[in-house]
Amino acid sequence: MNPEGLLWLALATLAVFSLNRLAVENGAVYALGGIALWLAFHHAGLHPTLSGVLLGLLVPAATRRPVREVLEEVRAEARASFDNGKPPEASAVLRVRSELSEALPPLERFEAALHPWVIFGVLPLFALANSGVSLAGLSAGSFLGPVFLGTSVGLFLGKQIGIFAFTRATVAAGLAASPGGARWGQVYGVSVVAGIGFTVALFIANLAFADVPHLLNEARLGVLVGSGVSGVVGTLVLRAMPLPAERTASS
Repeated sequence: MNPEGLLWLALATLAVFSLNRLAVENGAVYALGGIALWLAFHHAGLHPTLSGVLLGLLVPAATRRPVREVLEEVRAEARASFDNGKPPEASAVLRVRSELSEALPPLERFEAALHPWVIFGVLPLFALANSGVSLAGLSAGSFLGPVFLGTSVGLFLGKQIGIFAFTRATVAAGLAASPGGARWGQVYGVSVVAGIGFTVALFIANLAFADVPHLLNEARLGVLVGSGVSGVVGTLVLRAMPLPAERTASS
């Protein structure tokens, strides 16, 4: 543990805490504070991921104004726009958006803004980097090998055929009802998405081909390709399905 690093950590923590007390709500400022905390933790010899925990504790988790007060202002703004009998001006819409943002604590706003990036970018990369998957040694021939084809096709076609067929047969036999009252197109879309395999598929591949490196590489590549295709195709199928009647009526 580095004493100098601990001093920098204390200063960075104090700086971010001061931002909190000064009611700063700019996400970019807190992002810079998070980077400073990460560097300070690293320099101090502590695990840098702890900077995320500390930053989460320091970002304001409460609104500066009562939510009721903000909503009352938004309602008054909306009523004034409708009473004029004219479409609301862009400036009025921007004011409403600004007022609504004040009803959410900065911590929740930042979380909502970062959610898509974390779910679709950071988390998959983190899982890939920490799963032990190595793409070293792969070649064009790896895409034509029987293990690659069996793994990728098995994940993409095998999962969807098995899940959809058994679900359809179970419902037809009267042993169960359609899951959640979903349409069969939606059930099929979920069956395709179920072809996403990662940790268990890689674990089985490591057991099956532990002594055959080139086949293990084919299996790993097949898992990645089969999972990727299943995710993309399943998403497209589900997005193409119409919304349930009750959800369409409410929107």
